[in-house]
Formats: sequence, C-alpha cells, structure tokens
Amino acid sequence: MTPRIPNDPSHRTAWVGLGLVLVTFLVYARVFNCGFINYDDPDYVTANPHVENGLTIQGIVWAFSHAHSSNWHPLTWISHMLDCQLWGLNPLGPHLVNVGFHALNALLFFLLLKKMTGALWRSALVAGLFAWHPLHVESVAWVSERKDVLSTFFGFLTLWAWVRYAQGKKTSNIEHRTSNVQWCYWSAVFFFALGLMAKPMVVTLPFVLLLLDWWPLKRFTIHDSRNSPAIQQSNNPTIHLLFEKLPFFALAAGSAVVTFFVQKKSGAISSLAQAPLSVRLENAAVSYVAYLAKMFWPADLALIYPYHPDVGTGKLVLAVLLLTVLTGLILALARRYRFLATGWGWYLVTLLPVIGLVQAGPQMMADRYTYVPLIGVFIALVWSVALVVERWRQMQIPATLVAISILAACATATARQLRYWTDTRTLSEHTLRVTSDNAVAHFILANALMEQGDAVVAAEHYTEAIRLKPDYQDARLNLALALQREGKTDEAMTELQGSLQADPSFAKAHSALATLLSQQGQTASAIARYREALRLDPEYADAANNLAWLLATCPDAAYRDGPEAIRLAEQAVQLSGKMADAALLDTLAAALAEAGRFDEAVQTAGRAREQALAGHQSQLAEKIARRQDLYRQHQPYRSGSN
Repeated sequence: MTPRIPNDPSHRTAWVGLGLVLVTFLVYARVFNCGFINYDDPDYVTANPHVENGLTIQGIVWAFSHAHSSNWHPLTWISHMLDCQLWGLNPLGPHLVNVGFHALNALLFFLLLKKMTGALWRSALVAGLFAWHPLHVESVAWVSERKDVLSTFFGFLTLWAWVRYAQGKKTSNIEHRTSNVQWCYWSAVFFFALGLMAKPMVVTLPFVLLLLDWWPLKRFTIHDSRNSPAIQQSNNPTIHLLFEKLPFFALAAGSAVVTFFVQKKSGAISSLAQAPLSVRLENAAVSYVAYLAKMFWPADLALIYPYHPDVGTGKLVLAVLLLTVLTGLILALARRYRFLATGWGWYLVTLLPVIGLVQAGPQMMADRYTYVPLIGVFIALVWSVALVVERWRQMQIPATLVAISILAACATATARQLRYWTDTRTLSEHTLRVTSDNAVAHFILANALMEQGDAVVAAEHYTEAIRLKPDYQDARLNLALALQREGKTDEAMTELQGSLQADPSFAKAHSALATLLSQQGQTASAIARYREALRLDPEYADAANNLAWLLATCPDAAYRDGPEAIRLAEQAVQLSGKMADAALLDTLAAALAEAGRFDEAVQTAGRAREQALAGHQSQLAEKIARRQDLYRQHQPYRSGSN
C-alpha cells in the first residue's frame, strides 16, 4: 500500500524539511571523497598535536586558554578534537560532520523563517538557495571552515530562541509569559555566546535581532511624527528593544576586542601603512558588489582572491553608485515593504566584519564570507518575486518553474565546484587558472608538489610566489628547503641568508639555516642559530628538538651537553604536545644516554621504537633499535655512526 502524504501544513513542513536535508547530502556527496587541504588544515587538524590527540582534558584547557592560528574559538577546536577522537585523521569524518552541520543549518533556518512568516514555500526556497548555492562550497568542503558551519548553527539557535522570546511576549497568557519568556531570552544569550566561541563572525547578530524586530516580527514601526505623534510615542518602544539586547551587545563587544588583539598579536592584521584606510574603503565597496555578482553568476570561484590595492576607478565608481542607488531605493520602500529593509540590512551588516575595513589575511574577499550574509539577499529577492506573483496570478506556474530551475542550477554548480576540492593540487591549480598574480596560490601548489616529491617544479612556484610578493617569507623558507632537497645546498643557504637579511626575527629561517650549517660541520654556528630561533620563538618545538639532538649526539665533545640536551628534548615533547612521537622520544633517549642515564635511555628508546612501528615508520624503528643496543651497552650514540 502506497503511503499517503498528509495535507496538514505541519506534515507538509516536515516533508519539506526532510527533503531539504536529504538533497543537501546528495548535492555534497562528492565531498566525502575529498582529502585535507594543506592550507590551514595542518594548523587546524593534521599537524596540530592538541587536536590530533583527540578529546582530552589537556586539549580542552588548551582550547580555552590559547589563541592559535590567529583566532580564539575554543568550541571549534573541541569539535576538531572530537573528530580525531572518533575518526583519527581520516578526512571522511570531518567532511561528514561539516555537511551534517550545513544540512542542519538549512533545516533550522527553514523552520525559523517559516515560524516567523508563516510562508512555507518562500521559506523553503530561501533555505534551498542557502543550502545549495556554490558560493557556500568553501564553508562546507574545507575542513578548517568547521568554524563557519558551527558558529552559524549556534547563531540560528540564537535566532530561534529569540523568536520564541519575542512571540512569547505577545501572548495574553501571563503564566505562559513568566514561565517561558525569560528562559527563551537567556537561552538566546547562551547560544550567542557559544556562537562567538565557535567563530566571531556572528558578532553582528544583535543588529540582526533588531532587523527581525522590524520584519517579520513587527515589534516596532516608524511613523511620521507630524501626522501621528501619539501613535509614535506609544507604539515605538525603540529604547526598550535596544535595552533588552544589551547582553548581546556586551558579548559582541568583548568578542570583537579579543579577536582584534589576538589577530594583531599574531600579525594577521595589516597596518594602515600596509593598507591605507582609503584603500580599505574602496575594496569594501567593490567587494560588496562583487559578492552580489558572484551570487547571480557564481563562476571562477577560487580559494584565494589576491588582495590588490588598486581596485580601479571605473569599478569603484560603479560599485559606489550601485550601492547608493540600491540603499536609497530600499529605504524609500522600507515602510511599505519591510522585508526589503531587513534583507538588505542583513546583507550589509553581517558582511561588515569581513569586508576589509580591518584587513586580516592576504585575500581581497573570500567565498566563505558569504555563508550567512547572502541569506538577506535571498529573502529580499524571494519575497519581492512572491509579491509580484500574488498580484499577477498567471505568473504562478512560470515563477514556480523558474524557482525550481534556479535551485537545480545551484545544486549542479555546487556539485561541479566540489570537484576542485578533491586535493590541494587540484584546488590550487584551479585557483591559478581563474585568478591572476596569485602568490598564495603558487605557494599552496608548491607545498602540494613538495609533498608529492616534485621539488624541482615546487621551486619554480615558490620563486613565482616571491616574485609576486617579495616579502613572502614562508615562500623563501620553503624555496630553500626545495633547493636543499635538490642538492643545491649553497643556493638554499643563500636564500635563507637573504630571508634573514629582510627579516632577522624569522625564527624558522634561523632554524633551517642551523640545520644546513650542522650538515656542513659548522657546529658552533648551527648551535648559535638554533638558540637564536628559540630566543625569538620560545615555543618552537622543532628548534628545541634539533638543538637537543645536536647537543646529545655531536661527535665533537666540546659541543656536547647532556643535561641541556635533556632539558631541550623534554621541552620539545611538551611544546609539541606529542607525548608519544617516535622522533621526539628518540632525541630524548639520545640525550639521556649522553647524560649517562642509560637505563632510562633504553626504556625511552623502546617507547620510541614502538611508536615508530605503530606509525609504520619501519626505517626509523630499525635505527632506534640499533641505538637502543648501544644504550644497553652503556654507550651513547654519535651522529655519523651506524
């Protein structure tokens, strides 16, 4: 017997919501075959020991007490830790979670918009555009952008609780008011705090609440005081509406201050000398329009859109003119068509934190920044078209067919865009095809080529990245490593020395140069460079480990220092967070042996060998075993010996 779908509106809502979720998973099915991306994913997951160790008390404490990767978002770190706890470093797990959150966000917003407006199909169309628009691929397919989908999840829960609060205040049931309204209010505050701890992008949510108060909640209005002063006084509780949002504004202000200082300390924020205010304002105006253009025609989507100070006079004039005309027109129609003001205001306000007025990062704009802002434009467009269809009933069927076609086109474009997220090389090569003068994309591609063992071609892309951005220190460092892998040691050393001349505080370059000097037998210079790297960055675990190895195993007794090597080796283990890392334990065992603590050296070497075998590092395990035999004979290990 074929089941009959009930006609009851509540059942219809349930069926639409279920279809929205299922189609979203179907559209994003290709992402389950994608891997990690070597841009940000190492910092967030694959090379972050605090995350790799899974969900631990120490990891949770670290998440709340440390700012890492230019951000403080402890809930995002904890979610990545939980991924590693459940799936290890299998990319399928975090991709599945990202898609799950994205589908849940689409469902939440559909139900929220339906609850506020009572419009089933308009709400479904807006939610479908949100779920399947290709501009949102970056937020979902990129594991590091868990913060986008997670913060939006808590943001939508905030809106849901707020709507319950606002609608509850209108009820005539006094007992219902007192029992539920305050609970909904403080639930909204709580969810907002969680959203800020996932990503501070939701910092503009208090302004969104005010927009929702205007429409569709209609908690206040704007009257002409010349015609109806009494109505204005009695029906415009603007002060009260602002007052009730004070906890939200306080949380938003605190989050903004923390984010600014964290990013400034990490060097992520450009100074006014690097990016003058006039340039930022020009870029903001052009970006507002560029996002709209990509919404209507999502072609040439890229991982990185390089920042160019000169946006062009023509583009700037056109952008300012378009924004001025649109804003003026919408303000003129705001009283009659409230949804226009709410939709346009939503777009302008929620995009404000990432529009470039505070320039953070090398990008001019980013697809991921549209994840929440475009919802406002979707609302304004869908409700505008619906208004036309209501007046001309003969347009209903054509409008429905157009809406279905647009959703199908979005879903198809999203599935096509996901092909580029298969791996780092594919994504960066695509980015280079659709952008120009993109130093960061050359750098990312070069890193991918290095991982694949192609140092020659990688060096070419590092060189191009440096040509486009002469102060690109990470590219200079990696170029030196590529040259070293090619056997061009002198050229590598020259590159590192040039890097240090440009920036003497670049700790990684000091450490890399120390390694080259050590290989050439210049031990004293190597030790000095390692110490300088640690002075500049006291938490540089690799430099501590390399210096410990040198002090423990150097053939020249004049440079050996067992106790200092132990201190540095233990420091490296602690700083890295990799208490069971085979290479780090191998260094610690060598240091213990140099200090004459052979029994401890044997035990530590045994643990190192077990970890090497568990990690399928058979060659390292064999070397550790040979060193362990020396320790059993009360002999320390010397570099260069078998």
